[in-house]
Amino acid sequence: GVRAATWAGGNGLGFKMTAMNFSEAESKALYNGAKALGVSPFACFTFAAHKACKEVLGQPFHTMVQQASLQTRHFPLADQGKRRDFVGDWLVGPVAYCEPDYTLASAQAGYV
Repeated sequence: GVRAATWAGGNGLGFKMTAMNFSEAESKALYNGAKALGVSPFACFTFAAHKACKEVLGQPFHTMVQQASLQTRHFPLADQGKRRDFVGDWLVGPVAYCEPDYTLASAQAGYV
């Protein structure tokens, strides 16, 4: 959180987030590459993030929150016309524990 931010008087530690927007071709290439390795695209991302922190920052992380959307349905209302439906979106965030020698196989085994 916010309390750890340096502007709030904290030590600067806190959540790190990245947003990526892949083209359809890039998404297919990632999926096919992960499938060829026998792992999920998510495992590729978690392994790459852990490896980058270890190599670039010199310190691997120990846990990772795996956020998943359980959005499965929409809810039209009677007489709504062409207005947008309400959408049920529930997010869950199980924690994955990452050992220091985290491998792609470890990432796949921890994939929830």
